[in-house]
Amino acid sequence: MLYLSTDQTARYLRAVVYERYTGEGWVAPAQRISIDLGKSEERWSLLPEYNARQELTQTIRVVQPKGNLLFAASLPLRASVGAQAEIERFAERARVRVDLRQAPEKAAPAFRAVAEQVRALLGREDTVAFVANLSTGDTRLPQYMLAALRQHLRSPVELTEVWLSNGQVVVVEMLAQGGGYGDIAVLRASGGVRRGMQYTVSSSVSVADADSLRLAGTNYPAWVIERYLQLPPTISERVRVLAQTVTAGKKNAYDKAVAVEAFLRRLAYNEEIPGPPPGREGVDWFLFDMRQGYCDYYASAMAVMLRAVGVPTRVAAGYNLGDYDAANHASTIRESNAHSWPEVFFPGYGWTEFEPTPSRPTFERGGVVLASDAIDDADGGSLDGDIPPGEMLDANLAGDDAWTLAAAGAALPWGQLLLALLAIAGLALATLVLFWFTGLRGLSPVTRAYGRITWLARWLGRAQRPAETPMEFATAMATLVPERRQSLVQIATAYARTRFARRSATPTEAAALEEAWRALRSDLARELVRQGVVRRWLRGRG
Repeated sequence: MLYLSTDQTARYLRAVVYERYTGEGWVAPAQRISIDLGKSEERWSLLPEYNARQELTQTIRVVQPKGNLLFAASLPLRASVGAQAEIERFAERARVRVDLRQAPEKAAPAFRAVAEQVRALLGREDTVAFVANLSTGDTRLPQYMLAALRQHLRSPVELTEVWLSNGQVVVVEMLAQGGGYGDIAVLRASGGVRRGMQYTVSSSVSVADADSLRLAGTNYPAWVIERYLQLPPTISERVRVLAQTVTAGKKNAYDKAVAVEAFLRRLAYNEEIPGPPPGREGVDWFLFDMRQGYCDYYASAMAVMLRAVGVPTRVAAGYNLGDYDAANHASTIRESNAHSWPEVFFPGYGWTEFEPTPSRPTFERGGVVLASDAIDDADGGSLDGDIPPGEMLDANLAGDDAWTLAAAGAALPWGQLLLALLAIAGLALATLVLFWFTGLRGLSPVTRAYGRITWLARWLGRAQRPAETPMEFATAMATLVPERRQSLVQIATAYARTRFARRSATPTEAAALEEAWRALRSDLARELVRQGVVRRWLRGRG
């Protein structure tokens, strides 16, 4: 349906978001309005600029149109073609206060610009003398001066208060006429979408790490509380009790979301299930009767359960990234890639995606990525935390106990040193063998090959980073063993296809991967000895 040029930074192409759950499905709010996207840069938004987000640009070529919808990752910002943006509309008249002394950057850009304009107008030569004559301390600007300022402001806001401190503007209050607007919920091409059409979209994608989201707090804006905690009266008491039980002991919204996500991922994935019986609320039926389903059920259940414990959540629908072509950094997206997922709101960070559907990999959010975190196998299990043997080996090579005597200057005789190195090498070999035959048991050939690389990479000081794609990681590893670049790329490409497209390797492909690994392993082992043992020993001796 679509051919997407991307670097895999985003996981999904979003088409639409829903806020209201009826018990039978999700509907869009009536408060949305449609505006020309060409004017969206000038819209007056009540939303602040979120933290820890980056702008992502993607190019999409349409193979088979899907109505007039335009697709974008996460929160869409703008498109290269004429488009209508459906935007959430808030209260008809919203009062906004911008304090220029205390974190003005937290105010929405449009309102912050008004405050700066007021400050500039009162700093002009024809007004500065008057302002200087006002009494010292905190002073409210007289109403007749407010009226004069309103005539000079080019904005749809009504200036209501301006406070000065010792002649300097410090606080500006205003009333947004006609309401404020949120982020773009849906993009539609003004001239329609046709086969072969190509367009570029820019989006705001969250890169917030787990610790930041844990500390985001629960100081939700009024519009979030009003819209994204809604539940119909048909939600059963046992659904609410289940949500409370699953999140018991969790002190913040992020950990509650992770707990619900993990709970739902234990339910069986099955696309061939009947719909709920007439009169049955869908989430209750999924959680307590069917206990299996597909993405719509997982996304709905997570949103409902989180709302039941006071965490604002909505549901998004679109596509996962399909078959990834690493050579061209592009994905082919088909109808079979249709997907839905929940998005949780975090104060200061905005909407953040989660993945409760067990057939899709979870998100990695910051911190050091262990092999057990980096692998989420499509058809052969995962590493399931079997990294501790590697942790133990790492401690023996670089921990305090291993090199205390040498670091203190008590030089070992060469004979003893040789015995010590042989002992360490023996322990390293034993631990490596233990991991090789137990930690990777049950994995598919694709995941096993990629898991070996990520595990050894940690020893080489080059662990896979949270936002790094398999191809980016392989390219980085190729700087350590450049003669094996082709083997690294071959394994990374197969893993990306397995993880993002959920396609298993054929027997022929599996054999080719094993051959690529055999060509790679001796070079990685030599690099491991050079960096992981000799370098650390020299550091301890120095």
